[in-house]
Amino acid sequence: MAINLKARSDAYNAWLTANNINPADVPSDDGATPTELTLATSTDGVRVIRYTAFLRNEDGHKYHDPATNDAAQEQRETPLLVPPPDGLHVPEEEGPAT
Repeated sequence: MAINLKARSDAYNAWLTANNINPADVPSDDGATPTELTLATSTDGVRVIRYTAFLRNEDGHKYHDPATNDAAQEQRETPLLVPPPDGLHVPEEEGPAT
């Protein structure tokens, strides 16, 4: 399946991939910056990435959510395996992640 990631940087895509996040699943307004992605510390002290991801059907396609009239999405959290590279700003959440 061909993925058009627009202007999103190779470094950013590599960082997402290294953290087991598919870059094509992370929404962005400008094709380069995720709309909702932050670093946080979970309640048990683990560093995590919290992000919004597109949902996909059994065929691997994004699908419409009639409740929001947009592509279906959900909030996800994954352990931070690789820190962001220098020059890549990722916002920090205040307090522990839930």
